[in-house]
Amino acid sequence: MKKERSKKYRRLQLVRAGAQVFFFALFLCLLFGTHFTGEDYIGNVEAFFHFDPLLAVVAAIAGREVFIVFLWAAVTILVTVFLGRVVCGWI
Repeated sequence: MKKERSKKYRRLQLVRAGAQVFFFALFLCLLFGTHFTGEDYIGNVEAFFHFDPLLAVVAAIAGREVFIVFLWAAVTILVTVFLGRVVCGWI
């Protein structure tokens, strides 16, 4: 029985490592695909920022209003509240 449990745990570790590699590759693609053109819009990377709760708070304080595009940051917070450190461990 321990060997079966061990195989299951190993498979979960491999899936987790695969998810981490995927999100790191996504980050690198967005990083290297971005170039500053002198405009406020920075392309696909802007959507990546909408998942950041700290950036949402800073934008809300600076703009003195809550921006609707930062609702994805609330999703990040809810996932963290209900699933623990899944955001840090998997993404």
